[in-house]
Amino acid sequence: PVTIAAEDTKYMPRPVINFLSQIEENKRSNIQSQELKMQYSVKEQLDDNDEAIEIAQSYTDMAENTWQDLGQKRLNDSMVADAVKVGTGIIHYYYDSTYQGGRFQKYKGKLCGEIIDPLDIVLGNNQLMPYETQKQPFIILRKVENVEDVREVAKKYGENWETIEPDKTPDSDEKYDSAKVDSDNKRTVTTFTKYYKEDNQVWWTKVTKDTVVRRPVKLAPEVKYEDGTVEIEPMNLYPVVVLSFKPRKKCVYGKGFIEDLIPVQKSVNWGYGMQLLSMQQTAWPK
Repeated sequence: PVTIAAEDTKYMPRPVINFLSQIEENKRSNIQSQELKMQYSVKEQLDDNDEAIEIAQSYTDMAENTWQDLGQKRLNDSMVADAVKVGTGIIHYYYDSTYQGGRFQKYKGKLCGEIIDPLDIVLGNNQLMPYETQKQPFIILRKVENVEDVREVAKKYGENWETIEPDKTPDSDEKYDSAKVDSDNKRTVTTFTKYYKEDNQVWWTKVTKDTVVRRPVKLAPEVKYEDGTVEIEPMNLYPVVVLSFKPRKKCVYGKGFIEDLIPVQKSVNWGYGMQLLSMQQTAWPK
């Protein structure tokens, strides 16, 4: 017979039961159980042959196509997941001018969306609620980009592009830094994009710690007509959406669903561990 001493078994790994993961998944599924869709309709009752009905249907089809092109369902999934976990989910919409496509009718540029970590955004007034995002005095987004791409933009629209250098590797004792770069690829730099409003129009600019990558410009699309004239469509909404799961009083950042359950999770795992330890000591006494 083999005798197992208490010292050999005292530090055996204890079970870890993660029931929070299942609760979180169920909560997220319940929130997104209903499919969202943007539908346009005429304001007044009109005849079936009225042109306004066809226009409303065209707007509905356009919204559906935009939803699919953006991958809005995927963005919603990630935003809700962040809101359930950490309390706040954020989506940033932007125009990617480098995208090209089209087989019969060529086009350039595409509307895109991305998820923003709550630690990578600065809201001008943290006491405003998420539904008051459009009242923010300014919004700053932090992002890690390729150095060469940033330099090319700075050459055209910025200043002193020669001074743009890759970020230094953060110290090992830093707890959190989204600008941390891998040892194999150190050609990245942290940029800061700022949105703000003047005369009820949204402006934006991009900088690094050393220089200006993009001088301030209106966030407004240009419409070019066949006669060569150019018209700028004003835009007065920030391209940022903020969602909180449990609102905090006078705070834009919310409270996560699992935050209150973490102590319960620890106590359950501790209880199971003690039960198995008791069984172990009873079955294998000294």
